[in-house]
Amino acid sequence: MTGERQPPESFLAFRERYPELEEAWRRAREGEAAGPLDERVRRMVKLGIAAGSMRRGAVRSAARKALAAGWSADEVLQVVALAAT
Repeated sequence: MTGERQPPESFLAFRERYPELEEAWRRAREGEAAGPLDERVRRMVKLGIAAGSMRRGAVRSAARKALAAGWSADEVLQVVALAAT
């Protein structure tokens, strides 16, 4: 086991029920890399947007992905704190 948490069951069920949406999201994620921002910066932006818009599920998802990508808890907390100011 890698220690990486899996997405919530509700997301997995939704993805299974609507495979076309999953495919569209996959293509959109691939397109994210087309710009000049690297993966780390893109994650910071997504976490900040999620926190600033008070989207609890999106914050949890972005934080989980950031930690799995090697961020420290302090880095995640700082991004959330910056989004709140």
